[in-house]
This record gives sequence, C-alpha cells and structure tokens, in this order.
Amino acid sequence: MPPRKERELLTSDEKVLLHLLSFVDIMGEDRAPFAITQQGISDATGLQRSHIPRIASRLEEKGYISTSTRYVQGSSRRRKTYTLTQKGAVAARAIFTSLMDEEVVVIMEDGEKKLFISDIPSVLGDSLSFFTILKNIRNGRLVIGTKGLVDFSDLAYKPHHFFGREEELRELREGLRGDVRLFLIQGIAGIGKSSLVSTAIGDIKQENNIFWHEITEWDDANTILLLLSQFFSEGGASMLSSYLKREKTPSLTEVSLIIRDSLKKLGSTVMVFDDLQNASGDVRNLLRLISMLIGEADLLHLIFLSRKALEDITPPGADRKMVREMKLSGLDSVAAGEILKERNISKEFWPDIIEKSGGHPLALELFSPSPDTPSGENVEQFIRKELMSTLDSGERELLFRIAIFRNGAIPSALHLNMRQMEQINNLIVRGLLTVIDGRYRTHQLIRSFILSRMGGDMKKRLHSAAASFFLSQPVPDSPKILEAIYHQMMAEDHYHAAHTIARFGPRLINDGFSGQLLELMEKFPEKDETTIPAHIERRFIDMKARIYSLKGQYDNALALYSREIELSDSTPSPMAFYHMADILYLQGNTDESLQYLNKGLEYISRGDAITLSRFELLFGKVFLRSGMYADALRYLNRCLRGFVSEGDMNSMMEAFQYIATIHSERGDFSRAEEFFRLSLNIATELQNAYMMARSYHNIAAVYHDSGRPQMAEEYFQRAFDIWRRMGAVRESAWAIFNISEVYIEQGMVGGAAVLLDQAEETLSFIGDKRGLSSVWKYRGKMHALQGNKEEAVKSFEKALSLLSGLKMPQTEAILEGEYGLSLLMLNDGRGEELISGAVEEMMGLGMGAQVERLKERAEDLRRSD
Repeated sequence: MPPRKERELLTSDEKVLLHLLSFVDIMGEDRAPFAITQQGISDATGLQRSHIPRIASRLEEKGYISTSTRYVQGSSRRRKTYTLTQKGAVAARAIFTSLMDEEVVVIMEDGEKKLFISDIPSVLGDSLSFFTILKNIRNGRLVIGTKGLVDFSDLAYKPHHFFGREEELRELREGLRGDVRLFLIQGIAGIGKSSLVSTAIGDIKQENNIFWHEITEWDDANTILLLLSQFFSEGGASMLSSYLKREKTPSLTEVSLIIRDSLKKLGSTVMVFDDLQNASGDVRNLLRLISMLIGEADLLHLIFLSRKALEDITPPGADRKMVREMKLSGLDSVAAGEILKERNISKEFWPDIIEKSGGHPLALELFSPSPDTPSGENVEQFIRKELMSTLDSGERELLFRIAIFRNGAIPSALHLNMRQMEQINNLIVRGLLTVIDGRYRTHQLIRSFILSRMGGDMKKRLHSAAASFFLSQPVPDSPKILEAIYHQMMAEDHYHAAHTIARFGPRLINDGFSGQLLELMEKFPEKDETTIPAHIERRFIDMKARIYSLKGQYDNALALYSREIELSDSTPSPMAFYHMADILYLQGNTDESLQYLNKGLEYISRGDAITLSRFELLFGKVFLRSGMYADALRYLNRCLRGFVSEGDMNSMMEAFQYIATIHSERGDFSRAEEFFRLSLNIATELQNAYMMARSYHNIAAVYHDSGRPQMAEEYFQRAFDIWRRMGAVRESAWAIFNISEVYIEQGMVGGAAVLLDQAEETLSFIGDKRGLSSVWKYRGKMHALQGNKEEAVKSFEKALSLLSGLKMPQTEAILEGEYGLSLLMLNDGRGEELISGAVEEMMGLGMGAQVERLKERAEDLRRSD
C-alpha cells in the first residue's frame, strides 16, 4: 500500500473512529467513561474540543456513530457522549487493519528503522499503544520521544535583546545535550540569568519537555507540587495529580518517588527553577529531593537560578561531572555595545554607560545617555534616583498598580482604557514591563523599588482594589481566594481578611492549600474584637488545629482544640471533642479518646444525625483497637444505619471496612469477605480508586488467613496495580511485601527475596519504619523456613527495633508472636518463651482472636516436631 500524501497519517474523522473503537462494548454500563465525551475524545486524539461536535455530526450523518446524553463516571451530571454503531465499528476496524501494512520510518535515539506499523510495538517493547503510534505519524515518519512534549516555558522571562555570553551559552547548550544533569547559575538581580537559560532552552524545545517556575517568597511546597502535577498530567503521567487529590498533606519522600516515575514516563525533561533565593525551607527541601533524582531519572536536567550561593541544593555524593556551577558577571564591552546600538544610543556615550553600569544588562536597557549620572553608580542606585523621572504620571501610576500584584497583573484587573493600553505598550517597549503567561510583570528590582517608594495610603487603596477584583470573580478558585486574602492583609483590612478566611478556609484546606492558609493566618495582629470577632476566632482555631493535625503535629492540634473548647463558654462544638478523640485514637491513647467522645456526646444537638453517626464510627474504631469486638460492632452497626439514612456513601464504605476487620480478626472469614466486598462495591460506584485498592488488599489478607494463597496473591496484585498507577508509593510497597509472605509460605523464597528488596528500597527512601519492620519480619520468616537460625534472629531483632518508639503495642505483640513461632520451627527453646510473652501482651490488649490463632499455630508446629 503506498504511503498517504497527507502530513498526518490519520484524518480527523479516522482519529475519532479509531479512538471510539476501544469502547464498543459499553452500551450496557450504567455510567459512560469520560473518554467518550467531547473533552475525552479531544484529550485522546489531540483534536481541539471545539472541532469535535462538527466531526461527530459528520460521522453521525454517515451512520458511523450515535449520540446520547448519559451520566459519566466521576461526574454528577449528564454529558453528551458518542459511541460507534455497528456500521461504524466495521469501518473503524477496516481502517485499523489497512494501516497495519503501512511502512514508516521510526526515528529513535539510536538511529532510524523502517518498520511496518504492525511491528512497531514489539520492537519498542510495547511502550506505545497502536493508537498513539498512528496519531503521531507524519509524512511517513514516527519520531519517538519528541511528540506530545509538554512546554511550560511560556512562564519564562523573554529577553528583548540577547547579546554576548557566547561561552556561557555554549556551556549550557552542550551540558543540556550531554552529561551535565544539574546547573547552578548564580548572579545578582538583572544580570541575565533568566535570559541566558531562556535562550538556551529555545534550542532544545523540540527534544525535551520544559518546566519553568519562578519561585516567589509566598510559594510553599504545595504550590510547586500542584504546578508539577499539571505539567506531568499534560504529559500523560497523572500519578502526582491523583496522589495530591488524596493526600492533603503530602509526604515529600513519597512525592519524590512519584516524580521519579513521572519523569521516566515523560522522557527527556528540563526543569528550571528561577529565583531560588526566595525559596522557603519546605520548598528547598522539595527541590533538594528532586535534585537527588539526577542519579535515577536518566533523562532529567535541572537548572537552578539564584542571586545567592547554592551549595546546599546539590545532592550529597553527587558525581561532580554531573553538576556545573556558573556565576554570571556583567557583559563585556562588545556585547554591551550591541545592546546600546540596538537602542540607538550614540556611540560617544557607550564607554561612560558601560563603565557606570558594569555591563549589567538591565542597566544597559534602562540607562539614558546622561553625562550628569555620576560614575561608579550601581544599578540599584541608578533605578532609585533616575528611573521614575523618565516616566510621565500615567506610566508611573500603571507601574504602581502592577507592582502590587505578587504574581503579575491580570489585564482585566487593571480596567485599562485606550490611553492606558498605549502607555502599557510603551513600558513594554522600554523593557520596564514584560508579558508572561498573559500577565503584566516588571523586573523584581524595579518592583522592589516601586513598592519601597509607594505611600501607605496608595498601597492600601491598590491592594483593596486587587482584593475586590479576585473576590468578584463568578466562581473564585482557591488560588484567587488566597490572592484576595493576601491583598486584604497588605491593605491592613484584617477585619474583611478574617471573614474571607472564615468563609473559604475549609475549602482551601480541602483543596490542599493548608500551608499557605496557615502562613496568612499567623500574620494576623494580636487578638482584637474589631479585627477578629470571637466567633471568627473560634473558626480560626478550628482551622489551625485541622492543619496541624493534617501535618501530624498532634500536640499543637490538641492544644488548639482545647483552646476552642475553652472559648466556647457553655456550648462548645461537639466536633472539637471529636477531633481530640480522633487524634488520641491515632496516638494509641484509647482510654482518653473514649473520655472525649463521651464528653462530646453531651453537646450534640437533637436531630443532628450525621454528627452522631460520626461519633459512633469513632467509638467503633476505638473499641476495635481495644479488642472489645461486641462494643465495636454495636457502634459500627449504629453508625451504618445513620449513614444509610443520610445517604453518606463514603462513610458507609469506611464503616464496612471496620466491620469486616472485626469478623476477620474473629476468624469469621466469609463474613469478613462479605463486608469488604460491600465496601469494594461502593468504591467502584464512586470511582474511588484508593478505596478499591484498599478493599482488594483486605480481601487478599482474608484469603491469606483462610488458607487460599493463590487468591491472596491475585488480590494483593490487584491492589498493587491500582496503587502503583495512582502513585501511592507506601501502599504499593506494602502490597509487595504481603505478596512476598504468600511466596514464603509456598516455599518460593527466591521470588520473595526479590520482592522484599524492592519493598525495602522504597520504604527506606520514604522513612516508613512500620513498613520496614514488616519487611524484616518476613525476612525472618524466610530465613526460618530455610533453617538459617542466625539470620532469622537478626531479622526479627531488626524488625522489633524499628517498631520501638512508634507506640504500636498490638503490632509489637503480633511481631513477637511471629518471632516465637519461627524459633519454635527452628527448635530454639526461646520460641516458647516469646510465644508465652506475646500471648500475655495480647490478652492485656484485648486481642482474643489473635491469641487463639497464635496458640493454634504453635500447637501445629509442636505436633509437626
């Protein structure tokens, strides 16, 4: 078959037909997949969404597709969807079959190969789907790794002129195409760091994904993670996005592993972090972890720009060949002269201007040929004395209005008339403004100068106007709400800032902006009824406590909840008691937890069924941890009826998990599986992937405990697959070592050893001591099975040492019992002593079911001897 003449192998109609071919068997499903909506088709095919209705209409006229309005998975509303008719399915399969005999040139890093399309997946190791291959072939050529690139370089500073720095530019270009993996570029403000890097990456955009972020003093780690999640999602790696939706307080160590895997999926990537001197401690910690990936993500290049030294960002033990430090100084006279020539500055003034500016590029852009300017004056002094005198009043006012926006001014926020648009354009031509990501920005040096010169009344007025703009948006999202609060604070309008926080704070916490919210809240002045009324202060305390609890700072959270109760006079909120009880439960203080739950019950208003059900759920969890199964079931069944009445499916799912756990620990495995599957059904209905995996994992544990190893392995594997796709690093590792236990008990010690090594590597990196304890426990069991007493003892002792200090008496008792069983298997007399001690501890903790199981297993070992 001769190759097609079109630039792309597929027409728009063919792309849609081939995409829908994957969804021919969904007509009976209650909810349609997102992939067959207009946006889903656009995402998959690369066609603009606005073109999809026209293409669909054309295909519908031909009888190839049918249109319907259906509920879509993960959405609460109906959307227009498209499916193939029988005629359309036949046509799509015919197109697909005919294309398999097309011959194309595949361009890879190691050269070119001429292949039939049908052979490409096997040659590339199934790294690309057929549809991805087909939609990326142009002019009979498929370039691997250069299509679908993500480009965030629009956020980079774009220089008006770029002259000189040939040596630095050559060094940077060669390093980005070679073995240098981390560039550390230092220089004073305006010296040209951003211009240099922006120019260099312009040459490699066709070969690399580009991420660019200018760090500001108000950034926290979550801000950067959200940007990274968008970047990776555009490249088809959504693990970080899924993780951040699930974890409101992400672990940086888990995040670094997800970023590593995302980078591997994206391929060649250059990540630029500008203005590193503004980075807070948590941002530097995140970037330090990312820099450690240069030894693992082979196709990653990192560039850090800063006005200050960058030694602490270099990963320890990094190969110095992979790290390049560059310190920029002023331009030489030739390059400086080119800039002045471009500005039409008479040559007679060049020596004086170059001497006074020191070759500083920004100064060369701003200096006027004035013989009155004293020699030796530095750039910042010049800007302070001379810049504003060259502007008219309208231009000065516009710069003032733009300077108060910390992330650049949105044009609609300025309400510009025609005259002001002309002034904006003049400022851009003169290099005083630039447009990045659709926002007007000025250089940080100039912005700092303007803000220092701005009077207090003007500053308050401009910040108030900016706050009103962000809050006037039809549906302000969390970033806009944060901007509004920031401007209210800068305007010293603490009263309205407090009310904005009280209104939107819970949403900001739920959306993952708890760190930035806490920073703003802690900047409020001392308590003053005119600033923060008493009822608002109580809400502040509650939100701060929630944030501390999310961060694992439990003592701070408990202190704040106690303060909230004190301020509540005679009618404290029952939820303050609930949160305190929940924290104490997490800390293992079950007696105190019950005390606060009982106290909180006194303040639940009559008819508040949902709060009562939440209390009952926590009662059930506390009693379960204490081994009081009858009480736990009583409360869990009560709360379950309440959740059913209120239609709270998420809470029903959680209640089923704990009821199932009780049945499992009692040895009633059929009932345990029944309730875990009820939870699984709800998770499937709600498209809650994390809870689906949790259900699979718990069902696997039931199969394991009831002597069905093959089924256990299958369900552990299902859980692992979901968690791995989601980027749930810790949970994935737990599934791995549980699979290893199945292997050990089947005598497959070789496979188990490999899995345990994988799990240990991951868990060590994220610092999960409890998980590592399990890894060493299973190693101990493995060595015992092999008859290696010395290694078994070492492994169990290591497992116990990892648990020390974690306040997990139940887990320690179970581990001690496993240790005793292994020694019993090895005919070591200490086994009986350890088992006896474990039984005593378990009985004291109310773990009756586990005691009976431990005794049965010990008796089986004694009989086998």
